[in-house]
Amino acid sequence: MYLMAMSTYGYEIVKTLIVDIEPDDRVKRAMNGINAAARMRVAANEKAEAEKILQIKKAEGEAESKYLAGVGIARQCHAIVDGRQASHGANSQLNLVSLNRVQSTIFF
Repeated sequence: MYLMAMSTYGYEIVKTLIVDIEPDDRVKRAMNGINAAARMRVAANEKAEAEKILQIKKAEGEAESKYLAGVGIARQCHAIVDGRQASHGANSQLNLVSLNRVQSTIFF
């Protein structure tokens, strides 16, 4: 288009620098819609990934809490048995009965 218009005046255009393009309003809206949709997809993926990480961390915390509760109960059982052994001496039959009584008391 520019080549033909300028050639009538004796000019030959070899290269030209385009600094600004102004597309039609419909094209602008379409391009903006495409960009907005792409950003929304990325945001939805990031949000889903964050929720996944939160659920994993919550589950890990609950598992650690249950593990530590079990360790506490085990230590409690050992302390009770050790106390019973200290108060009744080295009577092994009595210690076995004490252990069974402690377990039945704590777990049932």
